[in-house]
Amino acid sequence: MKIWSIEGNRQWLDGGSLFGNAPRMLWQQWIEPDEQNRIE
Repeated sequence: MKIWSIEGNRQWLDGGSLFGNAPRMLWQQWIEPDEQNRIE
């Protein structure tokens, strides 16, 4: 049996909607948003 890995498309999500009520200063320590506040 052979298993192949296929890289899918990347999605940029809004950081505020992903982390909810958590302030940006908290979650920004773990993941860096782009200039439009999106995270990959």
